[in-house]
Amino acid sequence: MSITNFNTENNSFSKLISDRAIFKIPKFQRDYSWSNTEWIELWEDIDTLLKEDDSHYMGYLVLQAVGKNTLNVIDGQQRITTLSLIILAAMKSLKKLIDKDIDKDNNQTRLNDIRNRFIGYQDNVTLINKNKLELNRNNNRYYKDYIVPILEELPKRNFNESEHLLRKAFLFFNDKIESVIKDKNDKGAEIAKLVENIVENLFFTVITVTNELNAYKVFETLNSRGVKLSSTDLLKNYLFSIVDTPNSENASSEVEELEEKWNRIVNRLGNNNISDYLRVFWLSKYEFVRSMNLFKTIRGKIKSREDAFRLINDMDQNLDTYLLCVSPEQEQHTSNNEPEIKASKLLKLFRIKQHYPIIMAAKRKFTEKEFQKTINYLSIIAFRYTVIGNQPHGDPEKIYFSIAQKIEYGELKKSINIAQDLKVYYLSDKNFTTSFENKLINTKDSKNNKIARYIYSEIEGKMGGNKLDPDDNSITIEHILPQNPNDSWGNIKSNDREKYTYHIGNMILLEKNLNKEAENDSFERKIEIFRKSKFKQVSELVISLENDKRSWDGKSIEKRANALSKYAADIWKIQGLD
Repeated sequence: MSITNFNTENNSFSKLISDRAIFKIPKFQRDYSWSNTEWIELWEDIDTLLKEDDSHYMGYLVLQAVGKNTLNVIDGQQRITTLSLIILAAMKSLKKLIDKDIDKDNNQTRLNDIRNRFIGYQDNVTLINKNKLELNRNNNRYYKDYIVPILEELPKRNFNESEHLLRKAFLFFNDKIESVIKDKNDKGAEIAKLVENIVENLFFTVITVTNELNAYKVFETLNSRGVKLSSTDLLKNYLFSIVDTPNSENASSEVEELEEKWNRIVNRLGNNNISDYLRVFWLSKYEFVRSMNLFKTIRGKIKSREDAFRLINDMDQNLDTYLLCVSPEQEQHTSNNEPEIKASKLLKLFRIKQHYPIIMAAKRKFTEKEFQKTINYLSIIAFRYTVIGNQPHGDPEKIYFSIAQKIEYGELKKSINIAQDLKVYYLSDKNFTTSFENKLINTKDSKNNKIARYIYSEIEGKMGGNKLDPDDNSITIEHILPQNPNDSWGNIKSNDREKYTYHIGNMILLEKNLNKEAENDSFERKIEIFRKSKFKQVSELVISLENDKRSWDGKSIEKRANALSKYAADIWKIQGLD
């Protein structure tokens, strides 16, 4: 769905908040979390406004209309809350002037005007004060009871972390405002001018939607265009609203329990998006769904408190497997899980993600031995097809999803069954060895360099050498024909240099100190240095060259690539697929 299907306009903060609308942060939206870094950055932008009389763009603001005069803040709550705190901080400075009887009447007028326009007003019928901004369930009481009334001293004991951040932000900006007006004659007028500059010159792109489904589509559309918005709060608000029902006597304790589990999942995911995880989990267990339709699917399937708890519990229990996929480097190594960590690291290195649902389903249904074989087979298939073959995948998600479903429902019971279902992505030995012999790996790219070290480490083991860790920094890739050859390499034409420098037959593993010594030296000098290496592949190369009395040229590189391809076909092989 195009973003143009939504109500979109550019608004200043003044135009946005000075009418009678109430802005609500949904009950279960994340707490206020901005701290010193964000406050300083925002104040620097404001300082530029004050000095240059310019405007500043604050990004997207996603609102959901829920009534005639009420808007839920779906994305942008940190910015709106902080701007409200800045205005309240300015009001505190005005109140100090009033309390000191400095231009009291004018400053009281200014204070009342700023409060009515941007903070709150008195309802003409009920005579009840209404705040223009209502924060979430964990922050609103502190905001409305202590900060909005502009108390002389804000309480600071026995409050949660986000309430402390609200207090600290308020005081931070009040200090900044006091610094701005310190040397001014008419301080009240300067405060009013500062507020006016802020509210008139800070602009948002405001997107107003009618329901959460449209909001989710906005998020997915913008994210696909590189604008990072978080749909996490939408999912959380929906799931928690199911549990937080007025007629449930245990609602409060159930919400606390659910929030504890939710926060644990979010914290363990770290920088990984919970929506991405939920989609992978859903694919592995239930049905196929595109990212754009995930929220709609969840709303259609998760209807009861039991459904919500079951989903969160399942996500909690399956999280270890997902983290193995996305962050294998953080896994605690044991003798039992070493194979699965190694294979998961490889899949991440190969930039392969579509296998996640298969791994999650296999972890739930297979024995540990079959599970480890499954990940290993997936890494072999990916290596043959993607890394060496450079074959296009097209859109394999549905194929991988269907395999995950077969695992979940007991149709596939062994790792070899999965490999057989993925045979279309398994290059035959003939195609694999041909692709391997002609493979170019530009090792200037750090990931490609890691892939090259992995390939030659595996070949070293197959040749009978020591088992090597490709992540060991003492192991390097040596280009026999150097990347920057000196004049002694004149026997190789410039066109051939471009063709063969990153050819798989032109590289070997070499100890870091020897690589530095060899660098761009002549071929004869390099051979002398290679003799010092303890690696099997290096000693075999030296022996081969001496026996044949050969120099190093295109034919030598191709001949070596052919020999290496035989080892490769044996190393990256799944018995029974050829």
